[in-house]
Amino acid sequence: MQATGLGVILFFSLFSYSSFAASSRYPTRPLSVPAPQPPVITQVVTVSQGQDLQAALTAAQPGTNIICNGTFVGNFYIPGVANVELSGSCTIQSPNTSPAFMNVSATEWYGWTGNIADRAARNWWITGINFASSGPIYHAVVISDDCDPDPAGMPSGITFSGVTVNGLYMQDGQQNGMLLDGANISVLDSQITGWQSSGTLNTEANAVEIICGTGPYLFRGNTLSASTEDFFIAAPGASPTVPSSQIIPSDITFEDNILTKDLAWIGTPYAADKNCFESKDSERVLITGNTLENCFPGSQTGEGILLSPRMGLGNPVQYFSQVSDTTITKNTIQAGVGISVASMDSYCTPADPCVTSARTLIENDTLNVSRSPNGVPGSYGWCIQLDVAQDLTVKGMDCTTDNTQSVFVDTAPCNYCNIVSSTFNADFGGQGISGPASLFQGSGSENHLGSVDVSGITQAVFTEEWLPYCSTCILGSAPQPQPQVWRALPEMK
Repeated sequence: MQATGLGVILFFSLFSYSSFAASSRYPTRPLSVPAPQPPVITQVVTVSQGQDLQAALTAAQPGTNIICNGTFVGNFYIPGVANVELSGSCTIQSPNTSPAFMNVSATEWYGWTGNIADRAARNWWITGINFASSGPIYHAVVISDDCDPDPAGMPSGITFSGVTVNGLYMQDGQQNGMLLDGANISVLDSQITGWQSSGTLNTEANAVEIICGTGPYLFRGNTLSASTEDFFIAAPGASPTVPSSQIIPSDITFEDNILTKDLAWIGTPYAADKNCFESKDSERVLITGNTLENCFPGSQTGEGILLSPRMGLGNPVQYFSQVSDTTITKNTIQAGVGISVASMDSYCTPADPCVTSARTLIENDTLNVSRSPNGVPGSYGWCIQLDVAQDLTVKGMDCTTDNTQSVFVDTAPCNYCNIVSSTFNADFGGQGISGPASLFQGSGSENHLGSVDVSGITQAVFTEEWLPYCSTCILGSAPQPQPQVWRALPEMK
């Protein structure tokens, strides 16, 4: 035992760093990233208010740039033609519950059915458009592949750049901004905010939702805000017409976005808040350089990032659902719970052939979590929650919490979990990590805690369960809390 400054460093040799490094199982990053480019334009068609926008869309040939000016009340759909640009200073508005804008689809969307079974739109560049709702709406913008795994019938290369997709502010039934299923889908520098519902359609609302697009996806430089999840990869059985398609949304790059909740929702019927980022079914996802803030509790505890596989509602049950190969790095998170990781659907039984999710890397993220984020009680204030976590590595985390448990290991073993070179600043006298610690051994697993600074955690309490699993752990004094100022929502257009 060696004194150093205000803290005490305790050395345990149960695990060595070399054995940790050899056993780490890092995630595979996205295999490909969309590289969207506007099409080469050979003709320009201008559509002014009062003219037929749908006729212009339907007649578009490859190389057409449709420039719209004014307000157009839909429903409008994209035909199965490639290499078209839609731009201008126009508003495309929904006719109540029907989408404002969608690719042609055979799927029935709550009373509206596409009249042509053609989903093969290719390489559409959509820029500068304001998509809006005029009443209760399930989705303002729909890109749908009907969960059909056949690439020939799948929309591909659809890019939204500099668009706004905003719900009617503080009005019921503004459920989802964008549903995006397909291949090579990109959303860049766009604002998708004001999505909330208090029960007319459903109490859940999302800014962006993916159900069974194949990917790859690129989300960069956007502001997303919705009362339930800002960004949501849903359970695969949420509404597939091909329930056995086994499409897992894959190769998702999510970088430099702002995910936030509107603080005006607090105390209103619209505060069915759950999480800022949630995935129930995905693989090869990179979440990097984002700001996630105002993730306050409501229907759930306000996680910044929740990875929790769900089998969905399909028939037969879709046991393939998983959340594997996720990299979370260089993000700033202010939430009720920082990052929550589960590796198996909680409804799975030993008799079920459920897939176990694996390989999560959490590296160099900055977290500020609270039991009452934004003054809303009802959260846990955990930096990390682990539930049947598998192949997990936490490196370089800096987390401040007002709770007495910085890391919470739930009721199931953590297998191949490694938490190293991280700092957890908690209330003085807390446990730092809650378990019980025996679960950190798992069954046939190799876990490691190393170079962990648990400031504010007393040696006696921490030693009771966790120090036997920790090498080079530092116990120190709690820092003084610093005031936090969080970004307000951008002005809605």
